[in-house]
Amino acid sequence: MLTDTAGGIGSRNSLSRLVGVTLLVSVILFLSRGLLHILIVPMWEGFDEPFHYAYVQHIAEHGWLPPLSAPSVSQEILESLQLFPTTYHLSHLTPVRFKNFWELSPVDRLRSRRSLDSIGPASRSQLTHLVNYQTQHPPLYYLLCAPVYLISRHLSLVDRVFILRSLSLLLAAISLPLGYLVARRIFKSEWALLIPALMAVFPNYYVFIGRVTNDALAVVLFPALLLASGRLHEKPGNPGRLLIIGLLLALGLLTKFYFVTAVPVLLIALLLKRFQEEISTKACALALLLVLAPTALVAGWWYMRNYVEAGAISGLTQFKMISSLPATAWIEGLPHFRPGEFGRLLFRLHVWAGNWSFLTLSKTYYRLFEIVYALCGIGVIRLLMKNHPIPQITSDQARESRYYLMLSSGLLLSFLAGMVFNRLSYTVAGIFIDPQMLGGPGSEGWYLHVLLSVEAILLFLGIHGLVRMRAGRIGPIVLLGLFFILDQAALWGREIPYYAGLSIRVAHPFANPAGAVHQVVAGLTLALHRVAFLGPHWSSQPLLLTMMVLTVTTTATSFVLVYQCLSRPFRSEISSRFNPTG
Repeated sequence: MLTDTAGGIGSRNSLSRLVGVTLLVSVILFLSRGLLHILIVPMWEGFDEPFHYAYVQHIAEHGWLPPLSAPSVSQEILESLQLFPTTYHLSHLTPVRFKNFWELSPVDRLRSRRSLDSIGPASRSQLTHLVNYQTQHPPLYYLLCAPVYLISRHLSLVDRVFILRSLSLLLAAISLPLGYLVARRIFKSEWALLIPALMAVFPNYYVFIGRVTNDALAVVLFPALLLASGRLHEKPGNPGRLLIIGLLLALGLLTKFYFVTAVPVLLIALLLKRFQEEISTKACALALLLVLAPTALVAGWWYMRNYVEAGAISGLTQFKMISSLPATAWIEGLPHFRPGEFGRLLFRLHVWAGNWSFLTLSKTYYRLFEIVYALCGIGVIRLLMKNHPIPQITSDQARESRYYLMLSSGLLLSFLAGMVFNRLSYTVAGIFIDPQMLGGPGSEGWYLHVLLSVEAILLFLGIHGLVRMRAGRIGPIVLLGLFFILDQAALWGREIPYYAGLSIRVAHPFANPAGAVHQVVAGLTLALHRVAFLGPHWSSQPLLLTMMVLTVTTTATSFVLVYQCLSRPFRSEISSRFNPTG
C-alpha cells in the first residue's frame, strides 16, 4: 500500500503518469485502428450508411429535418448507388457487387470512379422517389454533422462520406476515457485501464461506429449518463446533479430511442433510496421531477412530433405498423418468438459481423468466444456467491463501487430486455402485417456496443472469479490477445479479400518460403491498391500500411503498459468491497 512518505508520493506520481500514458496509448490505438477500418470499408458498406448520410444532407441542403414518410433521398445518393459496388441488401438500387466490380476492365472501373466523382452539385438538393427510413431516428447526431458537411461540401461525395466517418470515429473515441472512469468507480485501481484497452481491440466496435451513424454519439452519452447517475448514491437530492442526469438522458433520447431503457433503471434507483429510508418521500418526488423535467422539456418535442405525424411515440417503423393492432396481438406473437435463434445471432452479430454485407468468420471463432463469455459468466457468479455483495458493506468506497456495479448491470439488463421487446415487435409486425419483418432475429446484436464498457467490466470480473492470484495479471492480457487475434482474422481473412475481390492462398509455405513470401507480398500490394481505389482521394497504399503498422505497434505497447499497471493485487481490491469480513 502506498504511503504519504516522499518515496510513496513519488511512487504514486510515477504510477499516475504510467496510467495517463497507458490510457493515451489506448486512445491512439483506437484512432489508428478506427481510421484503418473506415479506409478499408468502402462507401455505403456501413449499416444503413447511405440513409444516415441522406439525413445529414437533407438538413444541410434544405435547412430543416427530413419528413418522416415523404421522399428525402437526394439524386446524388441514388446515382452513387448505381455507379459503385455495395452490399446485396441494396440490390434493388445498385447493380454491382464487389466481386463483379473487379471483374470489369481497368478502363471501366476508372470510368465508374470518375463518373462518381463528377456527380453535379445540383443533385445534392434534388430529391428522388426514395423515402428515407432513417428519418425515424432523433436528430441530434445529424444536426452535429450538418456543419461539417457544409464545410466539406466542395469535396467529392466519397471524400465527404469519409470525413463524416472520421467525425464519428472522433466522437466515439471519447467513450474510452469515459469507460475508464466508469471502471475506476468500480475497481478503484489501475485495473480500470483494462476497459479502454479491450474497447480498442474489440473488432466489431469499429463496425458499429466507423460509419455515418448516430450510434457514434450514443456510445459517448450512455457511459456519461452512467457516470452521472452513479452519483445518486451520495446525494440523490443534489439539484445540480439531478438536472445533469435529466439533461444527459434528454440528449440520449434525442440521439437514439434505445435510451428509453435507462429510464426504469434510474426510477428504480431513486425509489430504492426512498424504500431504504435514505431520503424522504418529498425528496424522492423532487428528485424524480428534476430528472424527468429536463428530459421532457429538451426531448419531448421530438416524440410528440412522432406521435402526431406517425401515430407512435418512438417513430420506429415496426411500432408505426402495429400501432392499430389490439393488445392481444402481442400475446399471439409470443409463440413465434425464437429465443434460441435470437440469442445465438445476437451474440454472433455482437462479436463480429462484417458491415452491411454481413461477412462472417469461421464458426470456430464464435464458438471460442461463446466459451470465453460462458466462463466469464461463471466467474462473475462464483465471485458474487463467494463474496456475498450484500448491503452490510459500510465503507464509502465499497458502497460506491457496489452501487456503480449494480447500476451498470441494471442498465445492461434493461437494454437487453429492450432488445427482446424490439424483436418481439418485429415478430408481431411480421405475423399480422408484413412477413418480411420476421427475418433477422438477433440482428440487434451490434447495439450492445453502447454499453461495451460495462460488458468489459463484467468480463474482467469474470476472469477474476476464475483465476488464482498468480494468474491475475496474465488472464486479462490473454483475453485482450484473443480479441486482437479475432480482429486480425476479420481484417485479413474477410474484409480486405472481400472488398478487393481477392482470395490470397499460400500453398506449401515451408516447401517454398521465397515463393510464399512473394505471393503474399504481391497479393497484399494488389489488395491495398484496390482498397485505396474504393476509398477517398487521400487514401493510398503507404497510408494503409502506415496505419497497419501503427495499429500493431500501439496494440503491443498498450498490452505491455496495461500489464505493468496491473501491479496492485486485484483480489484484495475487489474482494475487500464484496466481502465485509474479508
